[in-house]
Amino acid sequence: MDAHANEAAGAVAGMMEAYGTAAGRWDGNRRRWQEDDYVLFWLDGYLSRGHVMEVVEGVEHDRYLIRTHVEGGGSKVVEVRDMALLPY
Repeated sequence: MDAHANEAAGAVAGMMEAYGTAAGRWDGNRRRWQEDDYVLFWLDGYLSRGHVMEVVEGVEHDRYLIRTHVEGGGSKVVEVRDMALLPY
């Protein structure tokens, strides 16, 4: 592994420990998450955290149904494309 890959792996491990989120897995083509993973993602321009409820794998992109906290109380389920999820 080169220095950049080591640095990225260290950053991912640190963020997973700090935020309790999953980094997903690289399948050789793209990064994928699975049901029950806690993830960081972009939603309406804001960084959010949530729990993956369902994964719909697609040919070019995957869609994730994620339960996320609603400010003031409660939660909602949102649909997020794989491009909005963060590995760290």
